[in-house]
Amino acid sequence: MGLAIQAFGWVGTVFILYAFLANSQGWMRPGPTYFALNLVGSIAIMLVAWRQSAWQPFAINAFWAAVAAYSLLVFRLRRDPVQSS
Repeated sequence: MGLAIQAFGWVGTVFILYAFLANSQGWMRPGPTYFALNLVGSIAIMLVAWRQSAWQPFAINAFWAAVAAYSLLVFRLRRDPVQSS
């Protein structure tokens, strides 16, 4: 497997672990940065898992990405309500 894809997977792993650590220690609250780190991290790991036909890590990271994307969308919608005229 290409070195660039492996590196991308490791960056994704670091993103997810950092988001978890930062949230656990109170350094970061769930919000756009937290959700984005989880989304990008899980997509990166999905790419590596797909290339290696490793379907269990692919599946859990697909779920993780979906939850992060949904949470990011909900956060955005709650922060920017549509204004009525």
